[in-house]
Amino acid sequence: MVPNILLRLSPDGEVLYSSRVTVIGKCPMNLQYFPMDTQSCSLIIEAYGYTTNDLSLNWKEGKASVDVSDSIELSQFEFIDYQTKNYTLSFSTGNFSDLEVSFNFKRTILYFVLQSYVPATLIVMLSWVSFWVDARSIPARAALSITTVLTM
Repeated sequence: MVPNILLRLSPDGEVLYSSRVTVIGKCPMNLQYFPMDTQSCSLIIEAYGYTTNDLSLNWKEGKASVDVSDSIELSQFEFIDYQTKNYTLSFSTGNFSDLEVSFNFKRTILYFVLQSYVPATLIVMLSWVSFWVDARSIPARAALSITTVLTM
């Protein structure tokens, strides 16, 4: 398989190296205010093999360097915005250039109302029906109670 890269050398010595990378990232979430929470997910790019003496990473057009599609649809979240940063990390082996983009999401409460609260409320209301069933009709009350428990 041939890697998907673009390498362009300008007459003034500028080198453009572009590579397509597919990333599956993780985002640790703070669920303290769940389900009315907001989350920030970061993606950090670092050239760990080259110090800042060899390579400096910068966003070419600042925030406009990251293009976020308008058609992003997530069932639980609404995309709010993003921020870009570039910084240098210092280690005992040298200084390394980093790029970071942070995506901010807000959880949509409607998803949880429809998926959790409404069904739970309906199940509780179904369990109340057993109070109107005749007390001598034990099989009917038992079947209704078992159905309520099994639907949870």
